[in-house]
Amino acid sequence: YINASMITDPFDPSRHYIATQGPLRQTIADFWQMVLDQNTRIIVCLTREMDSIQEKCARYWPLQEEVLLAQSGKDPNETMLNGDGRVIIQVRNIEPEVTVKVRKVSHILYTAWPDHGVPTETGNIISLANFAESFQTPNAGPMVVHCSAGCGRTGAFCVISSVINATRQGLFTESLKEATFDPVFQLVDSFRRQRTTMVQTFVQFVFCYRAAFD
Repeated sequence: YINASMITDPFDPSRHYIATQGPLRQTIADFWQMVLDQNTRIIVCLTREMDSIQEKCARYWPLQEEVLLAQSGKDPNETMLNGDGRVIIQVRNIEPEVTVKVRKVSHILYTAWPDHGVPTETGNIISLANFAESFQTPNAGPMVVHCSAGCGRTGAFCVISSVINATRQGLFTESLKEATFDPVFQLVDSFRRQRTTMVQTFVQFVFCYRAAFD
């Protein structure tokens, strides 16, 4: 069992996310089975393993012989640090074996988004969304996105990612002529119908608007 929901982008129904709770120790195998079954090629993790003394997410990525592909912000060759010097984005290529086949799955770990809160600036999250999208191949399955509960930060990330995608494809061109058109509200409303409490707090809701305008 894994607490996950398939999320369909209302502006681009061919586009899907899997919004999920951070794996528990007892659900790691089920989590990876989901990734393999859905042909996922990119996992975006928006939480640290530990927050103070509370475990937020079990470490489901490799411990031994780990190859860190990149530590980055906008540029995969650039290390992006927060105020106390800790890396806030890490990227790994993970190759789980499926019978005799090996499938490459990229894993992005972003640790600077506080639980129930938001980052100070939108730029890093916009860059993160674009960076994650660059790993999606044409035949890839849904992007897996999770934080701790898989609702607040996860929902906000999916909203921002969808706004970027729709803007890039010109899906808002005609709708923007309507004074009442509000893509952020429509995305949050749609995502909440598909998974409860997506975009969990008011500050996260406002952050989605800030990112959309930026």
